Amino acid sequence: MRDPQERESLIVEEHSRRASPASGDPSRVTDTVRLPAPAPLHWAIRIAVIGVAALIVAWAALYLTWPFGQDQSAFAWVADVIRAGGLPYQDAWEVKGPLVYYMVAIANAAFGRNFWGIRVFDLLVLAAGMIPLYLVARTFASRGFALLGPALFLLWYAALNFENTAQPDGWAGVFLAGAAAALITGGRRPGPAAAIVAGALIGACTLFKPTYGMFLALPLLFGWAGERDSRGVLFRFWA
Repeated sequence: MRDPQERESLIVEEHSRRASPASGDPSRVTDTVRLPAPAPLHWAIRIAVIGVAALIVAWAALYLTWPFGQDQSAFAWVADVIRAGGLPYQDAWEVKGPLVYYMVAIANAAFGRNFWGIRVFDLLVLAAGMIPLYLVARTFASRGFALLGPALFLLWYAALNFENTAQPDGWAGVFLAGAAAALITGGRRPGPAAAIVAGALIGACTLFKPTYGMFLALPLLFGWAGERDSRGVLFRFWA
């Protein structure tokens, strides 16, 4: 079944005045040219997306059986200290940013102290991140090719091992995708609210690792190149 937008035919109306300047005849001749409708979503893309979805579902079931790596063990230890009333860096020392431990503490509170709870939490974060990733890809590509963006990302993620998943870098990638979606989707220049959302998400990434602070340049650059107010002053979005 074709997408409604794909079923529509593009109609171009060309207007030409066929009158001599001397006569001033205002008659017009309208020529309507009907162009073919865009091609439907290619069957190969459909098969690829369905195949990736089936593969990811099978991988997710296996993923829940994976053990902790060294990092996940440290995260769980600091999360236990937090849930017992302690503080990271004071009562439990580990080198990652504080948001990592509080997110793991939330996962433990929601799913219990076990190996699979953080994996479920990671899958939920990953699934949420596919929405802004699709929206960003849809801004630049057709629906079919936009679906390939999340599909390829999930394939890459599934190729990682038990030590390199359920990590703050993956969660930061989801936050950055949300920041990008806030800035470049919607078919218009981003307003202050979009830049604030993007800045907040990028700021949260710096609580995973301070090096993610470099991405704060994105909302600032968008604000600098953005709309002007009635006095011609550039909005600068210091989110």
